[in-house]
Amino acid sequence: MKGDGKGRDDMRRPGGRLATDAKSRLQQWMQVHQSWAAIWLEGIDPPRRVASSPSVTLLMVTNASSKTGGGEEFGFICAESRIAAKKKEREKECARECVAALDQVPLDDMRSWFQLPERSDTKQEVDPKDLEQLTTLVSKRCPRVTVELPEPTSFVLVAAMPWGPERSQVSDPELAVLERFDTGFAELFKEAKRVSGLVRKQWFLAVVRAREVNEDGRSLTLGIGLATDKNFAKARAVHSAAIRAQIITESMFTKARPAEPAGGEAASTTAKLPTPEEKAAALVDANSSVGATAGTTSTNVASTAAAPGPAS
Repeated sequence: MKGDGKGRDDMRRPGGRLATDAKSRLQQWMQVHQSWAAIWLEGIDPPRRVASSPSVTLLMVTNASSKTGGGEEFGFICAESRIAAKKKEREKECARECVAALDQVPLDDMRSWFQLPERSDTKQEVDPKDLEQLTTLVSKRCPRVTVELPEPTSFVLVAAMPWGPERSQVSDPELAVLERFDTGFAELFKEAKRVSGLVRKQWFLAVVRAREVNEDGRSLTLGIGLATDKNFAKARAVHSAAIRAQIITESMFTKARPAEPAGGEAASTTAKLPTPEEKAAALVDANSSVGATAGTTSTNVASTAAAPGPAS
């Protein structure tokens, strides 16, 4: 059923009176929706940063439900935070962004969720024609909107943990989710965790944004792609954006966040991020022993601190 803010879809949204913050609201959502789950991911960027001091936090809310004719549908919502120094603040930012994203769309329509391509439809990089078709589709539904695909952000994963109501039918749910995005990674990560080591393999997060062409410049996340290859991540982002573009409406932008700050304010919010020179140096240092693709990835045992415990 397609939700429109009324009826069944409205009933399945936790009321604001019961939730004191974004984290609590997400917990309520997952209590209502048995097919939903969530995981926290902690990463380091640049790669040579100490593994016991993560600087990147991701929150992924997943929706795995059975298809009517058999099989499974899988979708996800993802938010990333890397500005705040404290893990707790990064988690709050991720939770707020996920709640805002879920508030914008009909919850019961799987096209609202970012989806992975079928194995038979997997592309290793973005086809310019696909981007053109996406822009055309978005323009037809929202004439005053442009499509943006900036370069992906990157990180090395150091910790993953489930969050939310316990689902007894799934063991190590965080590993099951990671396996969907990179076959074979779950086994490497589990072994690295057992010996307090680290899988020195970079992950890339690509985001396709739809942005209004006006003074407000409000944006909507149209697609997200997560992969261990930069071009693969971008291709996945465009694929998920093409699906979500089918339900995009101008009203969604009234709930979208304002344009990014400009001038001095923008400089202050990004001051803590590493400079391009620092990231380039770090990548050279990391890739000399890591390799940029799955074929050269190894599980290295390092003297890292224990992975962070489950988020509260």
